[in-house]
Amino acid sequence: MVNRPFRESILYLAIVIFAVSNLAIASDNVTRGTQGKVTRVNFEKKVLVVYETDFFWNENTVFCDKNGTSIAVNQLKPNAWVDILWENGTGAQKRIAKKVYLLSRPVNKGD
Repeated sequence: MVNRPFRESILYLAIVIFAVSNLAIASDNVTRGTQGKVTRVNFEKKVLVVYETDFFWNENTVFCDKNGTSIAVNQLKPNAWVDILWENGTGAQKRIAKKVYLLSRPVNKGD
């Protein structure tokens, strides 16, 4: 038989480990990818909208064509297909674009 204080200490230890591991996972800045059609671009606010999701860009964001050649940001137009690599941001800028690829058509990831 395990005594009561030992059982309680195991429970508290499990709760602390769970809380710390969740904080570590939440702080991890993982790059994610999204592909879709641009619905709106606002150059003043530095935001582009793909499928009703706002993606912000900054001075570190790279804009390329499908071959990886750098392009000007003003080539982004509504109805253009893009592939965006983004990270979670803070505050009002929830998604920060790291790389934006301008595509001629949708591309399957398996191709």
